[in-house]
Amino acid sequence: MMSLKLIKSFSIYTIAGFFGTGANFFVLPILSRYLTAIDYGVQSIFNSYVLILVPLIGLVSSGYLTVEYYRVKDKKEYASLFSSVQFIPVLPFVLLLLGAVLFYKPLGSLLEIPSGSEHMVWMIVVLALLTIYIDSFFSYLVIRKKANHYFVFNVSKTCVEILFTLLLVVKYEMGWHGRIYAWLLANVLYFLITIIYFYKEDLLTFDFKKKYYIAGILYGLPLILHTIGKFVISQSDRIFIANILSIADVGFYNMAVQISSLLLIFVNIFQKIYTPFVFERLVELTVSKKIQIIQLSYAFLICLLFGLFLVTLLSPFLFGTFIDVKFKASIPYIFWITLSYVFWGLYIVFSAFIYYYRKSLYMAYIAVVNIVTNLIFNYFLIKKFGVVGAAYATSISYLITLILVFYYSNRLLPLPWFSFNFIFTKSFVQKKA
Repeated sequence: MMSLKLIKSFSIYTIAGFFGTGANFFVLPILSRYLTAIDYGVQSIFNSYVLILVPLIGLVSSGYLTVEYYRVKDKKEYASLFSSVQFIPVLPFVLLLLGAVLFYKPLGSLLEIPSGSEHMVWMIVVLALLTIYIDSFFSYLVIRKKANHYFVFNVSKTCVEILFTLLLVVKYEMGWHGRIYAWLLANVLYFLITIIYFYKEDLLTFDFKKKYYIAGILYGLPLILHTIGKFVISQSDRIFIANILSIADVGFYNMAVQISSLLLIFVNIFQKIYTPFVFERLVELTVSKKIQIIQLSYAFLICLLFGLFLVTLLSPFLFGTFIDVKFKASIPYIFWITLSYVFWGLYIVFSAFIYYYRKSLYMAYIAVVNIVTNLIFNYFLIKKFGVVGAAYATSISYLITLILVFYYSNRLLPLPWFSFNFIFTKSFVQKKA
């Protein structure tokens, strides 16, 4: 019965994830004709700064809600914890928004926002806050195993954002500005939906408790560095390309990222299934449950490698037929970016153990290595190889991250990852269980 539930949830998350991707790919040929490479570059840079502000505003405290959901059994007590933690981003948001409003001119110039559009700096801060609460909403649906609700909200949000994008970019020809405003409008709408949903779930209360507020901050603080490290790996390449090469090159690179993200969508879907699957088994771990975790992980690895093969093989046929031929220069970057997502998927497998045992300090150690090595790789490899050097740097950095997280997770919980006879001998598992 458990396996059937797992398959059903996976199917729903898969349909939701690939509907979102499919819908975005449906408008990609349209946008590739209405947006220039420079427009794509600016949009990508804008997105990068939103992502780096998310951990700085939210302090990565929302992960505490997921971990404690399996420990705090009293609903009212969890509501108190939930509301206390959700209040954490407010002060950092107010301070950063004030700075963005007062110093938008120099900040806009520093952040490579085109002249005349510096006033949009405040939107970076607002989008970061909205992203924190919407992500928290989707994470809650995952831990509650509300796959159907997740499907409805995820798909509808994608459709709304695409409709706004088509309206502003195609009809009103607002270029990259229209893409950013569409993102903002969709996030505002779904932030309001998030608040209503939390209210109906009785999760919003004025029973704030200092101990939960502090616990959320303490849980997230070591992860801030780790999250910034993830940003450095996944986003700093655009910033390096923009500064060393050009904004147009960022546009070509970002197009390759969008195509490679077909595999990343699958990785994100797997995470939604894998995290609660592992956490539930770690509460009372047996030999049989260990085997279940490892077998699911190996099945995921096989799917990742198959996905890498498909994306690499089929992506060149998209250009000239599906995507405007002016973006054909993106093709050489696709394999390396997709390979980095394979490494990221395996990272998710092992990092779950670190999060469950609350060893977030390990993630801080990994982050230090990430930040230093990735910045070095990006600078020298882009200088030497051009845009493809950024793809090399990203792939190498994700591999280093995977090796480190495997090492630390195995220190916490040694599992027989390479004992294949042990893992796949069904009779042995049944006998021990």
